[in-house]
This record gives sequence, structure tokens and C-alpha cells, in this order.
Amino acid sequence: MLTIGPYQLLVADACSGLNSLFTLEALGLLYMNVMNYKSKARNVALAIMIIPISFVSNVTRVLTLVLITYYFGDQVGQGFAHNFAGMVLFTVALVLTYGFDRLLAARFDKEPRHAAAQA
Repeated sequence: MLTIGPYQLLVADACSGLNSLFTLEALGLLYMNVMNYKSKARNVALAIMIIPISFVSNVTRVLTLVLITYYFGDQVGQGFAHNFAGMVLFTVALVLTYGFDRLLAARFDKEPRHAAAQA
């Protein structure tokens, strides 16, 4: 239960983040399959990092809903904004996954992509 201002928000089991953790892990594995990286270390690092990325994304979703409820009321927080926060969750996760993948690229990619495209 979260208390903010005059509101007491109950986080249901379905919204606790466990479902999104499994979904985001599956999407991360799909991302790795599509990218077809040959480095086992890179794939393992990316797969492991998806867990904290899922957590950060879910915290962002909950904070978004809490702030919407606090500033705009309970009806807004339970309506369209609740569904929209789910889209925010996956957007944040996608951006963080891609960002971490770019950090891994600095370590694992041998040559810059633009040089490989010219060859």
C-alpha cells in the first residue's frame, strides 16, 4: 500500500511487476535473437541486465501512476492513465535495453558500424 496525500493506493498482485519481469525478459531474449550477437559474454550480460531494467521500468510505471493520481485524482489514475503507464513501462525498458546494448557495443564490437558498411 502506498500513501500519497489523501490517497492510499493498493498495488494489486497483477501490477506488482512479476508479470512484466517475465514479459520483458522474453522480449529481451527476442531482441538478442534478432540482433544475432555471436559473443556469449555479451548475450549473458544483456540477459542478466534485463532483470534490473525490468525493475527500474516497473518503478517508473508505479511512480507515474502515483504522481498522476496525486495531481489529477483517483479517477484519472485508474482510467486511461493506468493503461498508458503500461506502455510507458515497455518504452522505458526498450530504451534502457538499447542503451545498455550500445554500452556493450563499445566493449564487444571490434570495428565501428560505419566502417563495416563501407567495406
